[in-house]
Amino acid sequence: MATPVEERARIESIDVLRGFALLGILLLNITLFGLHSAGYFNPLVPLGETAADQELNVRVWGAVSVLFEGAMRALFSMLFGAGVVLFTAGRVNARSLHFRRNLWLLAFGLVDAFLLLWTGDILMVYALAGMILYGLREWSPRRLVITSAVLMVVMGVGLGAAGWGLGQLRTADPSDPGWTGFAAQMNPPVEAYEEELAERR
Repeated sequence: MATPVEERARIESIDVLRGFALLGILLLNITLFGLHSAGYFNPLVPLGETAADQELNVRVWGAVSVLFEGAMRALFSMLFGAGVVLFTAGRVNARSLHFRRNLWLLAFGLVDAFLLLWTGDILMVYALAGMILYGLREWSPRRLVITSAVLMVVMGVGLGAAGWGLGQLRTADPSDPGWTGFAAQMNPPVEAYEEELAERR
């Protein structure tokens, strides 16, 4: 007869932090819930608002970007990693349980992305990252720090290059097809906004 899974005391502080991080991520994603996807990057996406409304949009968008963008995802990601360690520590069948758990997470992510058509799905990324993380649990702190530093440098270079490229757009020829295509994505007409929302519904 199968024995019940052992009950483990939850660490309330981690649960509270995880809830706080999720609320912060909600503030980031709520823009995508109700607006054109370009609104995530451009608070001036045309919605037929007054100048005062647009000024408020810019202020709110700026506050959310400064206070929550990146920070909440980083916090949630660290808690995800801590959860992997806590969940697998001391378990005889840790490997099986861990991969089964992440396969379910991957399944939910696939449903979210391809059936519910949520373009901002992150569950699949966490599931795949969780499968990779299992093999890193036994790495030494020194090796983890060095690997993290290398990855941060690579990401920093990539983001810096992207920022430099965006800066070059200031001097781009407005008639260039590449520029007009990018401008249409970042500042779509009202028709494109309404079409995207209709697809989501």
